[in-house]
Amino acid sequence: MKQTELPRLLWLGDSIFVHYRPYLLRFLEGVAEIETRNGYREALENLDHPRGTNCGDSSMVLAFLQHVLAKPEFKARCLVINCGLHDIKTEPGSSRCQVSLAEYEENLMAILRLRREYGLSLVWIATTPVVDARHQKHCPEVHRHERDVLAYNAAAEKLMRADGVPVLDLHRFTSCLEGELYIDHVHYTEEVRALQAAFLSGHMERIFEGKESAVAQPDAVGEGCEAQRIVLLGDSTVAKLPADSGIRGWGEALHHSLPGWEVVNLAVSGASTKSFLDRDEYAQAQSTPAAYWLIQFGHNDMKEYDPARFTDADGAYRENLRRMVADARATGARAVLVTSPHRLRYDAAGVPTDELLPYVKAVRAVGAELAVPVIDLYAMSEDLLCGFGPEHSGWITATDKDDFAHFTPCGAQVIAALVAKELHALIAAGK
Repeated sequence: MKQTELPRLLWLGDSIFVHYRPYLLRFLEGVAEIETRNGYREALENLDHPRGTNCGDSSMVLAFLQHVLAKPEFKARCLVINCGLHDIKTEPGSSRCQVSLAEYEENLMAILRLRREYGLSLVWIATTPVVDARHQKHCPEVHRHERDVLAYNAAAEKLMRADGVPVLDLHRFTSCLEGELYIDHVHYTEEVRALQAAFLSGHMERIFEGKESAVAQPDAVGEGCEAQRIVLLGDSTVAKLPADSGIRGWGEALHHSLPGWEVVNLAVSGASTKSFLDRDEYAQAQSTPAAYWLIQFGHNDMKEYDPARFTDADGAYRENLRRMVADARATGARAVLVTSPHRLRYDAAGVPTDELLPYVKAVRAVGAELAVPVIDLYAMSEDLLCGFGPEHSGWITATDKDDFAHFTPCGAQVIAALVAKELHALIAAGK
């Protein structure tokens, strides 16, 4: 997405935002300038009491906006807002929320009037789930209930949709995550915070500069294609894997970050470009109307010990990619090449290893040769591995099983969100 100036966002939220904020800044670095309410360290001192970057309930958010928007130095052109967790707080034994549902709706309508008055774009983020029993056990002095989360989210979505404002469903996304999610009554583990930030950043490029409708109603693309459909071709790092395996391919999680799109995952565990061309799944791809083919191979092409799958990076591998691109175009789909993610292992110095680099370079070269977009998952996964390091990479990689290729369920969600972010930009650009 080419821009002479990065979009400036004012991002306001509660303690959930305070926690995923560092990851969000990392994922959107070089993409957007993000401003928040001052006082990040102050907010961390007590997450249950709104202060600093923790903006609290909808009344507090509204009051802050009324104050800051009137300042001549205010420069952001897009507001990204979540509030709800503080609104629904009740005293034990009482059903009266801190901010009633009617007051909540009034506050949101006032926020919508402000955004129109100042000519701003707005993105709304749904409030995250509450597990009643867990919450009341860990926080007996203040209660929250999932029924109120659902009611307040429904009210917010109705108001926002009516005003043409996109809603990012962080509630649904978080509900889909597996494993131990919480560290206390409402706050999440480091892994979940990174996932939430990846999910949100994966949506944002489509809605910068007032392009909200791109999220609510994705544009149809792909000549001759009637379906909002994406076909995935690849190996086990993309494929749907057995539920009890403990590992996931990123393709299984992609639909969470692509609202309005059908994802047809034809990736096959163990496949290389050589072996996949002869499979029924490849014939199925050619008979499936789709807007895009996402093509990612490499992990098995590099296996010299297996002649049924091995391809030379500068020979048959490139030829097979060219054939897939041509076949995608023949069906009316647009081909997108995806570089393989890193092998998810580190050398003695703590640097990700580069066994796959010849195949990555081949993908980039074929993309340039055929004018095909390339999603550089190799580079993006390297950024993640470098950022978290060997000591913190276990939540994204399956290295505890001596498995240096596959992702944990959390890791697959992050990778899928990063792929979706790049794909959103291609869709918006009509590529």
